[in-house]
Amino acid sequence: GTYAFWNTVTTASAAAENTATTLCNNLLGTNVRAQENNAADLKARGDALAATAGEADSQVVIGFSAGAYIAKANGAASGDPIAANVAIGSVSDNGAGVNLGSPVTGTAPNLAPNATYFNAATFGRSVYNVFPTAVVTSLFGNDDIKSLFVGSTSAICTNTTVVEKFGFLVHGSCGSTATKGSLITGQQ
Repeated sequence: GTYAFWNTVTTASAAAENTATTLCNNLLGTNVRAQENNAADLKARGDALAATAGEADSQVVIGFSAGAYIAKANGAASGDPIAANVAIGSVSDNGAGVNLGSPVTGTAPNLAPNATYFNAATFGRSVYNVFPTAVVTSLFGNDDIKSLFVGSTSAICTNTTVVEKFGFLVHGSCGSTATKGSLITGQQ
């Protein structure tokens, strides 16, 4: 999703992106696209580019979710940690002449999402816990489980420190069970 989203908001031409992508894909001799949200891969490609003649001051850019970056930099997410000299960029113009800056505030291991950035219509995304109705009906009948997820005073909605450590902000409708949708084929 991060790569596909980024292609909808960048102003790079397809030709320029293809040239840069080809160079980036070949840095490690693999001709494989960098995996989004992979700090170790980003660092390896950046080091390889810096060692390439005439590219010492160039940068490698890959898709990286701000939430994944925050969680990894804070040590909250498993997987590859954020390597030294790997940073998340800023948005200097969101197409409306608005400088959104960095999607993160603070320093690791205490990074948090930048609310101004995530409240912007283009870059803010809502994330939900999704449960099948049958499961919700049985689980939310249990007051202990219900207190974890349901209502604005639920444990998940009031524990902003943990939510932010994983790279998210508490949504304005956190704890609501009003949003419902149809089952996606193949899901249970």
